[in-house]
Amino acid sequence: MKIKILFLSFASLVLPACGSMQTVDGPGMIMNYGSTMEGRSADIRAITFPSGKRMIYGLTVTGGRKPNWRHAVGTTEGMSGDTRGVPEWLDFEWREPSYPGLEPEDFPSKEAYSKAVAEKYSKLTIKTQRVLISSRIPPEVIQEVTHSRSHIPKGQHLPGKMLWIYFIWTDDGIKFRWEMSCDKPCVEKGGGDEIN
Repeated sequence: MKIKILFLSFASLVLPACGSMQTVDGPGMIMNYGSTMEGRSADIRAITFPSGKRMIYGLTVTGGRKPNWRHAVGTTEGMSGDTRGVPEWLDFEWREPSYPGLEPEDFPSKEAYSKAVAEKYSKLTIKTQRVLISSRIPPEVIQEVTHSRSHIPKGQHLPGKMLWIYFIWTDDGIKFRWEMSCDKPCVEKGGGDEIN
C-alpha cells in the first residue's frame, strides 16, 4: 500500500545551521512518521511537548504491512522540539480511520461528502500515547550531533552528523526508533523499539 508523503520541511534544521562555529543548545532532530497498520491510517490531531506547548496537526499517515519498519517511512519534517535540544517526551493524539477512506466521487455533492466525512470522524476514538525520547538516545550520540552542528565547515550548510527520529504507528501503538546519520567515514548508530 502506497505511503502518502505529505510534506517535507527542513527549515528548522537547515536555517539555524547556516554558519560556522555557531552556538547550539542541542542536536536538533529530523522527525519521520510512518505506519505499518493495514486498512487504517493514523490521523494525527496534535503533539504536546513537555513545556505544555501543543502543536495542532493535520497529518494523515498511511501504510500497510511491510518487510521491515524502514519501508513504512512516510512524512518527514525537520524540527528540534521546544528548544534546540531533544524533548524528554512527546504526547500524541490521533484517530485511526479506515484506509482507503471515503472518496468524493462516491457522493452526489461536496456537501454530502463533507457531511459523511464529519460523521465518520466524529465516531472515531481519540487515542493518546506518550513516547519517551531523550532517555532512549545515548548521551554520547546527542553530544556527537550537537558538536557537529556547532562546527559546520565554512561554505557547508548541513552538519556532518544528524539525528533522525522515527515514529511508526503499528497495531500495538506508536513505536520509536532513532538513528544518527553521518558523512563517511563514520560509524552510523541507531536503536529503539523492535518493530515486527
